[in-house]
Amino acid sequence: MLGCKRAWGAASVAVVTLALGAAAVAGNTPDLQISIEVDGQVFNYNPSLGNNWQNPSGSFGFYGQTPVGGQPFQFAWDMVANPNGTSGLAGGGPVGAFLIANTLYTNTSMNSQTVTITITQALDMPMSSTLVGGSVSGSLTAGSMGGGASSDGFLYQALADGGFVAGLLNNLGVSAGAFGSAAFGPESFGQPIPSQPFGAINDTIGVQYSFSLSGGASLALTGSFTAIPAPGAIALLGMAALAGTSRRRRA
Repeated sequence: MLGCKRAWGAASVAVVTLALGAAAVAGNTPDLQISIEVDGQVFNYNPSLGNNWQNPSGSFGFYGQTPVGGQPFQFAWDMVANPNGTSGLAGGGPVGAFLIANTLYTNTSMNSQTVTITITQALDMPMSSTLVGGSVSGSLTAGSMGGGASSDGFLYQALADGGFVAGLLNNLGVSAGAFGSAAFGPESFGQPIPSQPFGAINDTIGVQYSFSLSGGASLALTGSFTAIPAPGAIALLGMAALAGTSRRRRA
């Protein structure tokens, strides 16, 4: 499970570069929360309290896994996040917030499980009007008896302030023989990411995965969600920044 870190990290950097281009402004470590619901039982984790670091770009990395034992699954994450919804205005960098959620979920029981994984990231500042976009892809690895994964509705959902933004991989069904694997996706919305108009986002962005998974199988998922202030909001914020600079010079 830990061997996935290097591959996930490379994919994450590519998505961030495509979405935002230049570096983000440095800040405090964003607050990330993971909630995993398995057949009605909820488990909560806080990656912000585990292995995390600030990247040279100003974004933040998070890496870890759940303890062994105590739950009917194993779960690992390797994520990149930027909480600065209005960062970069004064320094000429990008504005926006993003979350790239790379996860690996393994059903360690012999029975099929119904799973919902919700990853939530707090924003530093609200955005009054936004452009959004996101993507998802994944792969199934079956156990010794073969198996599959499916979704009743969207496997991936992008969330803003806890509410639905967009969904991908609708009614997915994928299977593989003993110890076999099968890839699915990618799918995306708001191409070129981010370009889909959306309203205000005040507090959080997030990614949610919902699926059923057979016993002994693993599901690797790479999902992203990006939100930036819409051009009108950027212009207003830029004018405010320039006005503040002018006032400081006169003083």
